[in-house]
Amino acid sequence: MLRREDTINTFQFHEMIPDEKTATKWFESIRWPHGRRCPHCNSENTVECKKPQPYRCRECRKHFSSKTGTVMQSSNLPIRKWLYAMYLISVSKKGLSSMQLARELGIAQEAAWRLGHKIRESWNQDALFPMGGEVEVDEAYFGGKDKSRRKPGHGPKNKQAVLGMRSRNGHIRAFPVKNTEAQTLKACIRENIQPGSTIYTDCHKSYQGMREYRHEVVAHSAGEYVRDKAHTNGMESF
Repeated sequence: MLRREDTINTFQFHEMIPDEKTATKWFESIRWPHGRRCPHCNSENTVECKKPQPYRCRECRKHFSSKTGTVMQSSNLPIRKWLYAMYLISVSKKGLSSMQLARELGIAQEAAWRLGHKIRESWNQDALFPMGGEVEVDEAYFGGKDKSRRKPGHGPKNKQAVLGMRSRNGHIRAFPVKNTEAQTLKACIRENIQPGSTIYTDCHKSYQGMREYRHEVVAHSAGEYVRDKAHTNGMESF
């Protein structure tokens, strides 16, 4: 995720990547900073060609492009539009709808919906590594038409419980959970957050008793939402 100080505006993006040729060259410099490699066998022994793809490997004799082996593979959409979509999703604080993405790129809403999902899925590689430092944790409920509630603290009926985690360095994870009982939430937290990290939660009883973390609680039930660095506002905003 882009940090505030690293963010460029839309005008700067189009100045930096004005056409498809520049977009391809820029993407290849990011993907192959030390020289072009075959995505099939990782060989450096490659040559340019015209058909069926821009490059061919002399070792495995397979053809490839800069898209091969990436989320863009098999897509007819220009690399420049892919990069612009990644930029728009990155700098959007509250998320970007497929309708808005379709308007920005000049493509169909269905194509924009698939594009957005592929980009977000490709970013999930962070899930291979545990989060650390300061992490906000919060649970929420989504979906369902029945607005009536069960017992206090157990969420609305017919809704899906979702647990979210947001590190203060900008990384976010959110996924459905079967319930919000202590055993379920603690297992998810221990699987995703390094021991010794600082976690910030509300006063939900299911978060209590995790001694391997520095745990700070904000009492939402008492009207407390921020206490020094302790809050879950970033996760709730997401």
